[in-house]
Amino acid sequence: MSKTAGNGVDPVDIIDTHGADALRFTLTTMATETQDARMPVKILCPNCNSLIANPESPNVLTVICPKCKTTVTRPLGISRGTPDAPLGRMTSDKFDLGRNFCTKLWNAFRFAISNLESQISNSEISNLESEIPAAIDASKWSLADRWIIGRFNQTVAEADAALKQYRFDVYARCCYDFFWRDFCDWYVEAVKPALRDPPRGAQSASVLAAVLDGALRLMHPLIPFITEILWWKLNKVRPMRELPGYIGSAGNSPRLIKAAWPTVGPIDQTAEHVFPRMQEIVAAIRNVRNDYKVDPKKPVTVHIASPGDEAVAVTRENRELIEHLALCIVETIDAKITPPPGAVRAMANQSCEIFIEDLVDAEAEQQRATKRIAELEKQIASLEGRLNNPGYLAKAPPHLVEQTKQELEAAKAELAKLKK
Repeated sequence: MSKTAGNGVDPVDIIDTHGADALRFTLTTMATETQDARMPVKILCPNCNSLIANPESPNVLTVICPKCKTTVTRPLGISRGTPDAPLGRMTSDKFDLGRNFCTKLWNAFRFAISNLESQISNSEISNLESEIPAAIDASKWSLADRWIIGRFNQTVAEADAALKQYRFDVYARCCYDFFWRDFCDWYVEAVKPALRDPPRGAQSASVLAAVLDGALRLMHPLIPFITEILWWKLNKVRPMRELPGYIGSAGNSPRLIKAAWPTVGPIDQTAEHVFPRMQEIVAAIRNVRNDYKVDPKKPVTVHIASPGDEAVAVTRENRELIEHLALCIVETIDAKITPPPGAVRAMANQSCEIFIEDLVDAEAEQQRATKRIAELEKQIASLEGRLNNPGYLAKAPPHLVEQTKQELEAAKAELAKLKK
C-alpha cells in the first residue's frame, strides 16, 4: 500500500471507520505466506459518508461524490484538501469482515450474559461476586453441550498448530469458523430450550460460560480490545466458569491479557459423529423451507426415514433438537416410511430420507425430481469416466480417488431412490 500513489489506506482512518479490532482481524486473515493480497480501495465522502470509487489514474486529485455532489480531494501524497474540496479518506470494504465479526461477538455475548444472569436469578442468588454455579455433571449435558466442547478443543489444537507455523491467517480462520459457525449459528440456537428449562438450564449455562471464557482467551491476540471489555463483564456475572477436565481454567485472572492460554481438552467422539448428522437433517429441512418460501414462523410436518436401528434410535433421541432448529413437527422416525401423498422429499447423510408435507402439488414435485434425476445421471457419467481413466487412477492421490468413489456411490444411491 503506497500512500504516495494514492492506492492504500491509512490504518488510523480504518480505526476511525471500522475499529482497531476490525483492522487487526482483517489484516490477519489476509496475512498469507507467499501471496500479496488485493485490497480494493474507495474514498469516504467527508460530507455524507458514502463511498466513492477510487480513480485508477494517479494524476486525479479530486473526485465528485455521486450522492451529495461534493467535490472531494483525493488523499494522494501530501494532499491536504481545501474548503471547496475537503479531504476524503481511503477505506476498503475488506474491513467489513472484521467489523461484522466483532458485531457478531458482541451480540452473542449479550445473549450469553442475559441467560447467565437469568440462571443466577432463578437460583435466587443476590450477591453476584459470591455466585457458585451448580456442580458440574457431564451426564446431564445435552448433545449440543458435548459437541461444542469438543469443537472448542479441536479449534484450540488447530490454532496452536497454526501459530507454531506462523500461519496467522489460518489461526484467524479457525477462530472465525468456530465462533461464527459452530458457536453462534448452531450451539447458541440449539441450547435455547435447555436454558429455558430450570432442571437443564444450570448445566447448559455452565457449558455456555466455559466455552465463552475459552473463546475470549483464544481470540484475544486477534481482537484484544473487545475481548478484554467482554472479559470484565463476564467476570462480574460469572466469576467461576471452569469445566475441570474439559476446558481448563483461566487462572481467575481479572484481566484477559494476563489469563492463561486455553489448552486442548478431550473430544467426545460420539457427539462429534452424531451432531453433524443432526445438522444435515436440519439443513435439509431448512433448504426445503427456503425453496418453497414457507412462512418463517410456521412449523412443517416432517417424516424421517433413517436406515438402521442405530440411526433410528439416535434420531429419535434428538427429536427435540431437530424440531427446534428446523421449526418442524417430526411425525414419524423409522427405518422405512411410506411417503405421504404430495410430500416433498429431501436427502441427508446420503441415506436418510426426509418427507415434508403440504408444500407443493404432486406435478410440481415430479418436475423437480425429473430435473434432479437428469443432474445425477450427468454427475454419475462424469465420475465413472474419471474412474475409468487409467491416467487419473495412476496420478491422482489415493484420498482423491477414494473421495470420487464415495461421491459416485452416493449419487447412485440417491438416483435409485428417486426412480422408485
